[in-house]
Amino acid sequence: MKCLLYCWGIALCLVTSATTGPLPDMASSPQCVGLTDGSGSTALAWPGRLVPFTMDTNMPADLRLIVLDAMQYWENYSCNQFVPRTSQMHYAHFILGQSCCISYEKNNLSIYLNSTCNKTVTVMQILGKLIGASDLDIERSSTKGSIAPAVCPNRCGRNIWLNSGSQSLPTIQSPNYPSDYPTNIDCMWKVTAPPLYTLLASFSSFDVENGPYCSYDHVEVMSVDSLGNILRVSWFCGTTLPQLMMNPRTKLIIVSLHSDVSYSKKGFQLRFNISAVTSTVSCLVQNGGCSQLCIADNAGWKQSCACNAGYVLGTDGLSCIDDDECLKRSDGCTQNCRNTVGSYYCYCNEGYGLDLDQKTCRVCGTTYNNSLGFLFSPGYPDSYPAYQNCKWYINTAPNNYLRVTVQVLDIASSDRCQTDYLQLDRGNFRYNGKLCGYHSLSYVINTGLTVAFHSEAAVASRSSGFLLLYKQLRPDEVSLNDINYVVVDGVKIAASSKTKWL
Repeated sequence: MKCLLYCWGIALCLVTSATTGPLPDMASSPQCVGLTDGSGSTALAWPGRLVPFTMDTNMPADLRLIVLDAMQYWENYSCNQFVPRTSQMHYAHFILGQSCCISYEKNNLSIYLNSTCNKTVTVMQILGKLIGASDLDIERSSTKGSIAPAVCPNRCGRNIWLNSGSQSLPTIQSPNYPSDYPTNIDCMWKVTAPPLYTLLASFSSFDVENGPYCSYDHVEVMSVDSLGNILRVSWFCGTTLPQLMMNPRTKLIIVSLHSDVSYSKKGFQLRFNISAVTSTVSCLVQNGGCSQLCIADNAGWKQSCACNAGYVLGTDGLSCIDDDECLKRSDGCTQNCRNTVGSYYCYCNEGYGLDLDQKTCRVCGTTYNNSLGFLFSPGYPDSYPAYQNCKWYINTAPNNYLRVTVQVLDIASSDRCQTDYLQLDRGNFRYNGKLCGYHSLSYVINTGLTVAFHSEAAVASRSSGFLLLYKQLRPDEVSLNDINYVVVDGVKIAASSKTKWL
């Protein structure tokens, strides 16, 4: 069955119905146009089975790695080779797009990829179409096997994948070395470093026909990083032994030899070595030596160290030390600042509470002279905020008594009520009049009352605080029982009891 479009969902008709699994359902993109002639062959031929490619800079690293992995597969199971584009007119351009498809655009094939085709098998099938692989081979690529490695008798050069455990590292040399290399040839060698290693290379012998700008014969050395980006391209000819400037991020070295139709020389010999990636250059090794954050590019190569909020980078460029915001007065607190490791917090003077911005202190508390009323914790009945230091004063008329009823007491418990508490300056309470936990109480006193509420950090976030009611009583409204007893959670307790009320 033949089709004229390669956009997935339409181009699948080129794959037999025996495909092991369905590809993502991807709608046609406006950019996807006809790519096949009447026989279904690829419209754009790849001279020498060489496929130059580019990738959009905004393509995510994980998608780039999937594309490179698919390229490596087809290089092993076909006679095609993928190389980063330099100046070639025809090339494959990988684009982060709205759909997954291939389109022909002037001099290049555009391959649109997105998250729906973010799988190696899917991309391998797309690249199989790109290089004109058979439907059967494309179908078999879904299992990464069942295809015999390609035999390419006319290829000059080879692909080499190094192993970190290898006892000897490869040396490549021009055909017939040390005799003269043939005329009119184009050879390519691709050498790839193992994971967490980078690649080094040096010429041990070099004799290539010289010419203006190396236009007759030349050796091209291209270094590429782990995401397929070209790091450096150099051309060499003549008899001077080239000195290669190797980028420490080099993951792949592509060596090409071109000779014209006349004259040839002894050629070259190039030795390779590998170097383990260290923390000085990669965030993938020991976090780049950084104590907190390692800033890397898409390939994981270290750019610099950085620190979390509340820390500053030390003079060694690696360690992070606490940033004392209070000392530098960069805290923004309107009253008081307390530094902590990696952070700080604002707190307020007595009679103030911290506002929602956690920096501004607002008045929290007042004086009451009326005969009855109520007061409550900030935010009540919702959870009270942290870092409150409120104080209220309740005055009584001469000879009057004051009935105090803590109707709701819901304050986060702590040892001896040290963190969050309600404090009443009259009453036989434990811990210097501090109350916390969950209670209710009522009692009568013969003087005014000072009420303080204190909260610290977010431990209080689920507690509603307190609700206190008060009422002034004339002497004839108070019985002796009212003064001698306190009611705690509905139970009368003698005020003279040696047992503390709470």
